[in-house]
Amino acid sequence: MAAASGGGEDSALRIRREGNQMQRYDFAVVKGDETIAAMKSIALPDLKAAWSHVSELAKAIDEPGTRIRVTNPAGEVEILAGVSIARGEFARAQLD
Repeated sequence: MAAASGGGEDSALRIRREGNQMQRYDFAVVKGDETIAAMKSIALPDLKAAWSHVSELAKAIDEPGTRIRVTNPAGEVEILAGVSIARGEFARAQLD
């Protein structure tokens, strides 16, 4: 799987929920060290829900070498996926 969060965990679809509260995530489209686009503090019920936002960003960006990064409030990377992989990952998730 092409998404990673560091620490060697299989976390592409890791779900984190604290009680019934919404969690806030930051989304960024990055190429190298440059941030091309960003959405800050998006409230979601869990990390799995982030994939629809990742897919929308992936559809809007068609530049080679770009990645979509999703971070939690502590700044930890939860999802890091290339745009082409993000498109395919969401499509497969919709089939399940």
